Amino acid sequence: MANRVIEPCVLLVEGKDDVGFFEALLKKLGITQIQVTSIEGVDNLELELGLLKKDPNFKNMGKVLGIVRDADDDPQKAFAYVQNALASTGFTDIPDAPLQTSGTNPALAVLILDNNLEDICWKVFQNDPLANCVDQHFECLEQTGIPLRNSLTLKAKLRVLFASIAVDANRRDDKVWWLTVAYEKDWWPWSDPVFDDAKRFLHLVTSSIES
Repeated sequence: MANRVIEPCVLLVEGKDDVGFFEALLKKLGITQIQVTSIEGVDNLELELGLLKKDPNFKNMGKVLGIVRDADDDPQKAFAYVQNALASTGFTDIPDAPLQTSGTNPALAVLILDNNLEDICWKVFQNDPLANCVDQHFECLEQTGIPLRNSLTLKAKLRVLFASIAVDANRRDDKVWWLTVAYEKDWWPWSDPVFDDAKRFLHLVTSSIES
């Protein structure tokens, strides 16, 4: 673990963008006592779980361990991956499904994101008039013969969307270039149902801290 455990709940997420998302959502919900930590890529999950298992601070104060990973187009496979990583590092009472807790000290809980974080965030803006313009821009790139890197396309679309918001006279905001900044803005639609599973998950692990 790169970060020393200082809270009763540790939430492992795939990357820094996920850290920004969940820290902003925790702030919005007024939830404390959850430490969000990046494992710098899902391939490091087993390694990080092994380190956490040996961490004396986690042994002493860790009441809940939450794990968040992308579905990557196959949510069942993604969840099985987490289950196997937990089992191989000596954790017991592993959840049978996402969005439920099992065991105690620590209780375990898993959230599988719908594809990935960028996909979820892009869905929020699908009905925004600017989103259609952004889609047309990327269609133009393809028609011009520019090969697009699929793994980065949604990140790029969100950047272009935020740049478009900067010149929108009705909601001009010229300081947004990253998702981590967008989460803090008044116009960020936290009330959208697309975030319901993430909210439910955070309330779930919170209830396990308090029990």
